[in-house]
Amino acid sequence: MTGKEGSASNLKAPDACSRNQRGPWGTGTGPWGPKSEFQRHGLLVAGLCLVCLFVLVSSGCGRYKEQLESAKQQIEKLNSESQRLNEALNNLQKERDRLSGELKDLSEKDAALVKDLALLQKEKTALSGENDDLKKRNAAMQGELATLKKDRSDLSKEVDELNKRLSEWQRPGKETRPDLTETTRLPGPKEEIGKPAKGLSPCDAVIEFMKTSEKIVRQFKGEERKKMLQEVERNYADRIGKAPEKALREAKSWVSEMDSSWDKPGGDTVYNLIVKRNSVLEACKKKPEEAGF
Repeated sequence: MTGKEGSASNLKAPDACSRNQRGPWGTGTGPWGPKSEFQRHGLLVAGLCLVCLFVLVSSGCGRYKEQLESAKQQIEKLNSESQRLNEALNNLQKERDRLSGELKDLSEKDAALVKDLALLQKEKTALSGENDDLKKRNAAMQGELATLKKDRSDLSKEVDELNKRLSEWQRPGKETRPDLTETTRLPGPKEEIGKPAKGLSPCDAVIEFMKTSEKIVRQFKGEERKKMLQEVERNYADRIGKAPEKALREAKSWVSEMDSSWDKPGGDTVYNLIVKRNSVLEACKKKPEEAGF
């Protein structure tokens, strides 16, 4: 073996050893040895795990994406609902303010109505009192009206009776002067006219004055009658002067009516005499039958 061949053999030996150690069919530690097979299987398992993990992650992300989208829609829906509720709340607040204003106005109106009601109640009470007074006055007036109707009926009867008496006095050929009894006899022209009886009250003196004057009017005429009436009035002046003013005034008016209308009575003579006589009796608080008329 030459040196060149020795060097070549020296160089090739390591290559053969290397092939024996790493060759595909050797039992060394190369990529095709027992260790490399184990590593290959590990890589396959790892890849399969990665694929499974990817699949799991992909499926989980899809589910989470759907959930996220659903949550997003729910959030949008809630935001829209919240906005709608806020608008409704604003409207309710405006409505509350409006109703508060109306409530205030109604409260003021209610207070005014309560005040008016109190005033009306007072007026009602006052009117009730006035109504009661009017009822009482109406009842009293009804009583007075009934009395006046009765008096009118009585006056009508008296008028008829007096008209009959006047007709009888004015018949031709009949004595115009009534026969006087001793108790009603009047003094003659030259005799003194008697004074009022003692113990008469002013009202009784007025009634006696009227009766005495009536007798003179019935019995005498002309100047003789006037003088005697004046004398009677002078004699009764002191006593009748204390009578009620209305009674005295109506009594003198009654005598004057009797004097002026006895000889020639008018259509209302009897009525005027009865009215004046009743005025005297009313002022003296006497009834016709009590006074002897």
